[in-house]
Amino acid sequence: VQTVSVDIKGECPCTYTAASKSLGLQPTMRQRHQNLEVRSHFLPSWVWEIEDHDDSQDDQSILEELNIDATLIAKSVKWQLIYPFQWVFLSFLLTPQVHPLSTPSSQQEFWGPFGVVCFYGMILWLADLPHSPWVLVIWLLASTFSDIVGRNFLQNSSLSIHSVILGYSVTNLVPIAILSIIFKKEMFLMDILKLCSIFYATIAAFITYLHICFISSNAKESTRYLLIMPTFLMHVYLISLIPRQ
Repeated sequence: VQTVSVDIKGECPCTYTAASKSLGLQPTMRQRHQNLEVRSHFLPSWVWEIEDHDDSQDDQSILEELNIDATLIAKSVKWQLIYPFQWVFLSFLLTPQVHPLSTPSSQQEFWGPFGVVCFYGMILWLADLPHSPWVLVIWLLASTFSDIVGRNFLQNSSLSIHSVILGYSVTNLVPIAILSIIFKKEMFLMDILKLCSIFYATIAAFITYLHICFISSNAKESTRYLLIMPTFLMHVYLISLIPRQ
């Protein structure tokens, strides 16, 4: 049997038999390994790097992989529904409380406010209201406008913070949306409840601004009230998506 040795540019030779080639036989494991060594000189080194697989990541739940903190979301929703009422009417009985969104990591949270806004839009969609997709657009535009206004006098103003604050404030509109769909004929009563929910949601968002946003040293404390305007307009537009029957 004739043996032929091929050397490519002085690299490791690849040995094979002419008889096996003529007979159509497959190369041996050693021959394959030698061929692979030759080809490896023509490819970058990162092609052959193998990353170690972390088995601990397989034990993570879907919520952990998506960075969804269900406890934080529940606390923030509860705070939006209960604390503004206590702050307005029972402020003399309140003890200082730590806001759920007081930590920097919670201020970057996305899924909580996004879920609240989507839930409000889903209620309008189930009621067969035509303008329900505008809920997300109104939320994003209001967050952007609040960020533009707040950058002039807030130390930690960012689009993520404003979207979190305004997104969670929509929680106060959800019960009114459900009642407005159920009790369609009670227009006068529903109009009053809608106005109350707008003011209540605006107060809840403003209280959150007081807790987690700080005024710059060169700005006046009264400039904080400029944030009421985009917050109030957002809730007005969201409630206006529910038509008067």
